[in-house]
Amino acid sequence: MASVAGLLLLAGCGDDAKDDKKTVPAGDTAAPLPGASSTDTGKNSGSDEGDNSKLDDAALRTKVQASAGATKTVHTVGTVRGQKGETRLDLHVDNVTKNYAGTLTASGRVVEVMRLGPDMYLKAGADFWTKDAKVNDPNVVALLQDKHVKLKADDPRFKNITAIAELGDIKSAVSDWGPTVQRRPEAEVNGKRMIVFADNDPQDGETLLYIPAKGDPAPVRLENKNPTDGGTIDWSEHNKPVTVTAPGPETTVNLPALTGETPAAG
Repeated sequence: MASVAGLLLLAGCGDDAKDDKKTVPAGDTAAPLPGASSTDTGKNSGSDEGDNSKLDDAALRTKVQASAGATKTVHTVGTVRGQKGETRLDLHVDNVTKNYAGTLTASGRVVEVMRLGPDMYLKAGADFWTKDAKVNDPNVVALLQDKHVKLKADDPRFKNITAIAELGDIKSAVSDWGPTVQRRPEAEVNGKRMIVFADNDPQDGETLLYIPAKGDPAPVRLENKNPTDGGTIDWSEHNKPVTVTAPGPETTVNLPALTGETPAAG
């Protein structure tokens, strides 16, 4: 749990522009993008309707880790807090192919994001490119705004987007389930009983993991209590197929092909 808590903090922490780095917005709209879809034909990673609350901690941990590891796709929605304020995300993530699509929102600016193989696409208005990406040339901004800007998925200038997308990897939330993790009283999430585990890390603060008390025990919520750098991530639609479709060439701008200034976001 500690590793994902740290990733959540990383996703919420933006660096100053003077260091050639910048917070990249994260999304809050629930409507799927043209490039992403999940169908209703998928099923959760398990159909077991047993009462998970009757298991002891060791048995439950084993069951949770197995279910999380089998979760290939997930709808990830949440908010992370950071130095630049709140960042919201709404992403459909395929943890096998590493493809994803959705929205990231911060400071009222929405960025559509999409990863397909080695490529990433960003679509945002002029405010993002001037205020967040620090593009000062109005001619370049005119080329970028409201277009699907194509770049390499590992472009270091946009590393925060990659970090945020990794919050969809549920198995990371339970991969380092150490001795500091303790069971807490049950709670409810969206009207359903949840088993709660807590990890109180001196550096990251308290992190809570919510697991369904009945049925498939794949985690559905991660909550970090850090008041300045924490956040809440909700996982749903486990293993529903996610399809990411590249935008058409008529709306795509290839970032490496541009001359002049290029964004300094990261």
